[in-house]
Amino acid sequence: MSTVRVGVLVALTLVGALFALSSGSELYVRVTYLLLLVLAGSWLWTRLSLQGLDVDYEGSRTYATVGDRVNEQMTVYNDSWVAKFWLEIEQTTDLPTPIPPHVTQLAPNAERTWRVQIVCDRRGRFRIGPTHLTCGDPFGLFRKEAVLGDRYHLTVYPQTVPLTRFELPPEHRQRLLEMGLT
Repeated sequence: MSTVRVGVLVALTLVGALFALSSGSELYVRVTYLLLLVLAGSWLWTRLSLQGLDVDYEGSRTYATVGDRVNEQMTVYNDSWVAKFWLEIEQTTDLPTPIPPHVTQLAPNAERTWRVQIVCDRRGRFRIGPTHLTCGDPFGLFRKEAVLGDRYHLTVYPQTVPLTRFELPPEHRQRLLEMGLT
């Protein structure tokens, strides 16, 4: 929540109410009602803005090797009758290169899908998820956050190198041939 903006708007509402009461001017009364309507509407919009949202994050695989690029797909669903004019989606991860946040808007009962490409530049086991969603009202006065979605792991193995000068003993080669691995 932008406390400075809300504070200024509340102060203007109070000043408008004082002028309306002291002068009886219809203009000050209308301005006061308008400011009260903006404050109440923005607060209510923010409270309703995260209802009906769901996130689906699909990874193309759960393992990779250093140097690979892993394609991911994220879908955000809005099952609510309230449009989301400003929705910031951030996938939490401990990958060396973080997944960039995405800002979008969603109509009522709509969904939005986009692809993310992860470059595996360091080996290890990395956590992907959950997803942090941030919504706000159209005026930017209030903000609300939620955490949705599951968590999964991506394991990045070291890059393999062909061993050209390495030969197996004959008994091991025969066993690999029997198993169909050569």
